[in-house]
Amino acid sequence: ETKQEGSARAADRLEQSACDADAEASETIGRLRADIAASVSEAAAVAALTQNLEQAAHAAAIDAAAATAEARAETEAARVDVATACTQRDTALAEVEAIRTEVVTMHEQEAAHRAQFLEEAEVRAENQAADKVLELEDRLAEAAASAARMMASGEEASAA
Repeated sequence: ETKQEGSARAADRLEQSACDADAEASETIGRLRADIAASVSEAAAVAALTQNLEQAAHAAAIDAAAATAEARAETEAARVDVATACTQRDTALAEVEAIRTEVVTMHEQEAAHRAQFLEEAEVRAENQAADKVLELEDRLAEAAASAARMMASGEEASAA
């Protein structure tokens, strides 16, 4: 074999090796490009997901603040309602106490009027009884005087 043939075979092998290396490099570059594209796609998806999560967290914070404000407003309204109810209860109790006092006063006045009426009726009855006794005593005195006159007339008639 000549030097030329050996060199040609070596050149063929080198060319084949270069072609194989080029194909392998192209394949590796293709894989790397696909990996990079996948990584870029994943990074974009992660960025989009992160942005969505940040937006959701922001919306949740706004919702929580609104719910907290609403709960505070409802709590304050409930406090006002309770205070109003307590005031109304106190007013009603005061009205009941005033009515009870008025009823007791009316009963006391009625009892005083009854006692006064009974006392006046008792005085009238005593006065009527005293008047009746005086009237009966007057009649008795008249009857006694009349009987005495009759007896005196009867004695005069008998003496005559």
